[in-house]
Amino acid sequence: MLVNFIVFSLLATAAVPSPPTPIEVVLPGLYHGSEMPFRTSSGWIAVVCGELGCVAEPASIRTEFAHDEIVDTTEHEKTGVEVTASTKQVPLFLVRGFPVVPQRVMTILHQRLIIEAGDMKSLRLLSAPVVLTVEGQPSATELLPDGTKLLLKNENTSQVIYQVGDANDAHIELLWAGDIDGDQKLDFLVDADDHYNVSSIQLFLSSKAKKGALVGLAAVLTTTGC
Repeated sequence: MLVNFIVFSLLATAAVPSPPTPIEVVLPGLYHGSEMPFRTSSGWIAVVCGELGCVAEPASIRTEFAHDEIVDTTEHEKTGVEVTASTKQVPLFLVRGFPVVPQRVMTILHQRLIIEAGDMKSLRLLSAPVVLTVEGQPSATELLPDGTKLLLKNENTSQVIYQVGDANDAHIELLWAGDIDGDQKLDFLVDADDHYNVSSIQLFLSSKAKKGALVGLAAVLTTTGC
């Protein structure tokens, strides 16, 4: 009976699935201390870009308290958090939580591109062209008014990536586009939010797409300015 109980206990324990590892994204720079969930840690992949494109490199991040000009009232206060990477060059962004092979990353765009209502950006990855487009009409007060949609389209599918809700100088910026998860389909990183003072870094991966979609939202990092 004891042997059977031990075997049953081991089987029952082994059957419990472990929680999925969350996907995370971060950009190097200075953050308000209360908004930075990461501390010095390893296990990151840094996407480092230059004139010849981008490469993925294993990396760790380092966080140090630093002077935050917006929050700190004296020059000696250091409530901000400065995020740096262990790579020789400053990376465009860092990710962790899914397999990324350290190698050259297929990249279409790695320079910040502001997208406005009516804009259309064609992104061709291998033989599968897709289009990022913004549907909406600028108003007298807003370039991206309420209801403006960022859409990702191919020949068969149209997917809403982001929709402006309560616009207060809303912004949509494409930061990077390429293939980071290695499935030869488009992934991209955008900064999109309804408010001018909020940065919402959003990583979309093709490997996280639901049925009938082109990409899925994999990670978000939201911070504020003032």
